[in-house]
Amino acid sequence: MKNLLPAVFYIFSKFVVRAVQTPNPLFFSPCTFPSPIYEPHQFRSYCNLMPHLPFICDLHQQLGDSASTVILEAFEKLRSVLVRNDSSFALGILVVRQLAPPTSSSVVYSNKYEYGCLFEDECVYMDAEKIQQFVISARTFIKIYASTLYKRWFLEDTTYNQPNILAIIILDGLVNDVRKLPYVKIYTGDFRLLSSMFNIQSECVNNILQGWPLHMVIADLIEQLGHSLREFCLLNGDIRLHIVPSWAIQIFILCIVVSFLAIFVEWYIVRRKIPYKRSVTDIRLQADDLDKT
Repeated sequence: MKNLLPAVFYIFSKFVVRAVQTPNPLFFSPCTFPSPIYEPHQFRSYCNLMPHLPFICDLHQQLGDSASTVILEAFEKLRSVLVRNDSSFALGILVVRQLAPPTSSSVVYSNKYEYGCLFEDECVYMDAEKIQQFVISARTFIKIYASTLYKRWFLEDTTYNQPNILAIIILDGLVNDVRKLPYVKIYTGDFRLLSSMFNIQSECVNNILQGWPLHMVIADLIEQLGHSLREFCLLNGDIRLHIVPSWAIQIFILCIVVSFLAIFVEWYIVRRKIPYKRSVTDIRLQADDLDKT
């Protein structure tokens, strides 16, 4: 119930304001989206880039002019982990109003210009079942879209231990989904970051449903991704294990040993006293018997 009312209000507000939004937004397939590496001019032309934040593509102009200040402040706090030594960015963010999945499986097979690169990806095996899910399932479509765009957004470079991260923020869901639910998909090339990325995705969606301004959502997203990258680098890619430290275990064992030792000493002393008390009692009884005689 805590998150139900914000979600209902969010969906209702989307239906109310839909009429005043851009009627025909620009859509790209994952294979035709302008690559900042291979098509930098088209990328700058279609993306509403903000000053000092060229890693954010606001495709449908959802961010206001004053939003860059808050986002830039969040970015500057973690610039050391978000910018590499060669001045390239380890983070990319795509903000869209909606994404448009293909209308049918036949479109995916026949339109090589829009979807041909999906069959060239060795990591994503596009069989008939996967293509069907790509068409009808929002989660499958967004997942494949993000992984495909990730490979076109960043260069494959093995010289850095720091992975790249691509975040896609979809404010009104997919064009064929009447619910207009927001989606956030974060993709990274390093599987060791996946667990933390899932949590950040959920928090980002909740922030949107609760009515946060978009620039605050992005600023919070940048901070969380930056902290995850920083911890990843500090631990050299290992996962932080929340376990009891060894010194605490040693102290616990020592306390148990001392407790058992105290019990044993107490038992030994009590055992020594019992025969002594018995002997004293016997002596007194014998003395009483002598007095009587």
